[in-house]
Amino acid sequence: MLWLILTIVFIKIGWESDKMRDRDYFINNKSCAIIKNKNRGILEKIIKKEKCIKNKFFILDLLQYGQLDDFIKQLDNEKIIINHNTLIKKGYLTRSEHFVFVLDNFISYFIDIFNNIDLIHKVLPTCINSTSNGVFLSTFYLYDNDYLKYYTDNYNLIIIENFYYNLIKFKNELTDEIRLIGLELNDNYENIRNILFSVLEEICFVNRNHYALLSLFTKVDDDTYDLYLIQWKILFSNYFDNIDFVYAYRDFKKKNALL
Repeated sequence: MLWLILTIVFIKIGWESDKMRDRDYFINNKSCAIIKNKNRGILEKIIKKEKCIKNKFFILDLLQYGQLDDFIKQLDNEKIIINHNTLIKKGYLTRSEHFVFVLDNFISYFIDIFNNIDLIHKVLPTCINSTSNGVFLSTFYLYDNDYLKYYTDNYNLIIIENFYYNLIKFKNELTDEIRLIGLELNDNYENIRNILFSVLEEICFVNRNHYALLSLFTKVDDDTYDLYLIQWKILFSNYFDNIDFVYAYRDFKKKNALL
């Protein structure tokens, strides 16, 4: 009889414990959803209100389709103090305002580099969503010249992040291509990232509007491995077939201080 009573007590305790966990889980999820919706509303107001934002409709699309959700839940009430002459009279930006300005700046940078609207609309959400880089949430004031290199370097890292990942995955199948572009994948990443960025930009330029360009910016997995490898071989083949044009393109950029 005592055994039966103890069993019933333990079952009840376990049931009450599970119920508490479920309640806590529900409360935490509800709180996160409230914060996320509140921050989404704040961002939408900022995007629509600020006249200096160049890519309003693109950012609103990202917001609407949940592409910025991971960033939204990390935004807090911290103020970024501006210690320079500025048109911003209040002398600071909220984290949400600064996030929108950085995102807009990155999109403009990407557009200037690749100058391909079709590519931009397909690739940018992938670059923004898949990156582990924290630059979009940085509290370094975007328009401080001291941080210009910081932002440029990190933008470049975001752009080449998946390209480098895929290149490592394909290195045994693309040995000739990797050798011809002068890459040493065993070298320190810091030493080869400029080469990676230049090669990626040139491949996109030569293969402008090619359907396979998306595979350069999207991480390969088991399901896409064979398809992406075929597409990469096509893109690299076109690149090397037009290498004289690539050299002329490089010279043009050097002469015009674009490289």
